[in-house]
Amino acid sequence: RPDLLKSKLWADELGKLVDEVGSFPDIDAMNIMREELSDLLPRLKNIKRTEATTKQRFVTKGSKSRLQRLVESDPILSLFEFYNDCRVVASASVGQVYKARLRRGPALEAILGKTEAAKWGGKTVAIKIQRPDVAASAALDMYLIRRTAMWLSKFRGGDLVSIADTFGMQLFGELDYVREAKNCE
Repeated sequence: RPDLLKSKLWADELGKLVDEVGSFPDIDAMNIMREELSDLLPRLKNIKRTEATTKQRFVTKGSKSRLQRLVESDPILSLFEFYNDCRVVASASVGQVYKARLRRGPALEAILGKTEAAKWGGKTVAIKIQRPDVAASAALDMYLIRRTAMWLSKFRGGDLVSIADTFGMQLFGELDYVREAKNCE
């Protein structure tokens, strides 16, 4: 937040750190998604997958990439028809976003039930994948920020620790994707 820093130069440089964060590998993101949704696997156990239900609409020529093969063969990932050749559409400091459409069919019905599958099947969704180890990194960052705030408060005065704590609460709120999903409902 630039309003908390007196130096425009510092605010600009810190802003670059946030804005210039690149994406992490798509294959890693898909593996995180598989792991996070693995509790759905028992419901998919008895569903027969046909070539038509697992086929992705890839525009690439030649052989399929490792990422494309993973998405097509995985029972969880094949619930989605990914846009952008399964590539990230946006990334930020805490995660990245994929755009996909929920596939209609028996697999979605097994997971959501017929009524909800009829409602959600075919809908376009944004899938947010959190960066690996972002929570541990944020915890270390907050420890260092809080310690620095305590030290600076001795010389500068003011309640810098309270500002650091408020920032920390906001940061960890950003990492709570379950709470964010509930807020969207």
